[in-house]
Amino acid sequence: MHDGRGSHEQKMEGSSRSEAHHPMPARSSGGKRWTFALISLALLVAAALVSGLGVFVAKVAQGRPQTDPRADGIVVLTGGAARISEALKLLHNGRAKRLLITGVNVATSREALRSQLDADKALFSCCVDLGREAVNTEGNAAEAAEWVREQNFASVILVTSNYHMPRSLIEFRRYLPDVTVIPYPVTTGSPATGSARDMLTDHTALRLVAIEYAKYLIALARMIAWDSWRSSAAPARS
Repeated sequence: MHDGRGSHEQKMEGSSRSEAHHPMPARSSGGKRWTFALISLALLVAAALVSGLGVFVAKVAQGRPQTDPRADGIVVLTGGAARISEALKLLHNGRAKRLLITGVNVATSREALRSQLDADKALFSCCVDLGREAVNTEGNAAEAAEWVREQNFASVILVTSNYHMPRSLIEFRRYLPDVTVIPYPVTTGSPATGSARDMLTDHTALRLVAIEYAKYLIALARMIAWDSWRSSAAPARS
């Protein structure tokens, strides 16, 4: 005969083992809290990014060049003939002494570029410099900074497309912290024209500004990191 108590004790022992192998409810609750916190954080980040994109689009839409900008020099970033044409107009109207076209293709000759732009030969010959080293916006800023130092200029007019201006300003102010940079955003030939609502509802313009916004955030983070490093590397004042 089997002892009923032994069977009951075996069941109790088996139940105890089973409980030992299952996690306590507190752990499951803690995992849910962490999941909720991560989802909430992700939603907050997404909301901040979307909100930031709206602010960025509004900044692009509201960007307008000064009616009578004046500086020592003009820097124009390649990427559209309209940009260079506007910069040449500024130079022709006496808004600055010299013009740097940065990011010119190494295969493009000086005369071919002048002919393509239908620029005044005498003006182009005397007062226009070509930079051929830059391959991106940061490179444009570095190339311009070297030119500004060589010319001993204290101020420049920066010419580029309206959607490209916010990021360009970050890079130029990082490379030229002691030089006055005057933005001259160009809308001609830019898909990002009109109001902020127009940009947000036009697929081509929205895609363009969204990509530029992502690049802008990277440039901003790089500038913040650079400023932080420069501040920490600077000798402490007594």
